[in-house]
Amino acid sequence: MSEKKKVVILSRSSMQTERFMKHVRDHQAKEELNYEVELALYPKHMELILVYKPDFVLLSTEVIAWKPEIEKELAVLGIPNALVKGSHYGTAQVLRIFNDSVKL
Repeated sequence: MSEKKKVVILSRSSMQTERFMKHVRDHQAKEELNYEVELALYPKHMELILVYKPDFVLLSTEVIAWKPEIEKELAVLGIPNALVKGSHYGTAQVLRIFNDSVKL
């Protein structure tokens, strides 16, 4: 069996982010999500990213204002990323987000 790919969800501390991560963990527990997933919170996100070394980063709509800066940081490290659709993030459509956005 191959090693699971690592994905970081980059967001800000909020109730919406907590709710979304609960859904991520539920899908992982049911083995419906074949990724290792960690949460990095802006603006201290690079600390986790440098240690965790993800294969892909999903940007929540909560960090859209800092997207250009974040994309530059990730480009230096060669880490691909995608902005999650706001309606999908807000309604915690975890499987759809991973299927539509994670390109590995």
